[in-house]
Amino acid sequence: MATNKTNEFRLQGRVGYVEIKYTENKTNSDKVTVYTTINLGVRKTTGLSSEEDKNWDNFFITFFNTSTNNTAERLADSVKKGDYIRVVGKLSENKYEITTENGEKKEKSEIQLIGYGFKKQRYDEMEQEWVDLV
Repeated sequence: MATNKTNEFRLQGRVGYVEIKYTENKTNSDKVTVYTTINLGVRKTTGLSSEEDKNWDNFFITFFNTSTNNTAERLADSVKKGDYIRVVGKLSENKYEITTENGEKKEKSEIQLIGYGFKKQRYDEMEQEWVDLV
């Protein structure tokens, strides 16, 4: 089975915060949805020296547990603010309709980053590269 990778993303950065939530399924109260949201700061590459380059992009990425993988809980248990991680995920577009103050209907669209894999990392000074932690 081929996988569509056109909407896949890969980011490496520093964790700003980690928040895990448990929500009850509205149609089946025996089921609980578990998800973890992180803020990942990714350094912008401006070509300036590292002392001058203080700009970061912030990405909010959501991880869900699935029936076969508890990614959200593993992430929340193993990653904390300040850790460096590499994330793999997919982009998801959420479309919905809103009604403006004057009664006009408009379609809104939001892009959500859904993570499905992560690895903690550290910078190896001798090799001058990022390496995955086991």
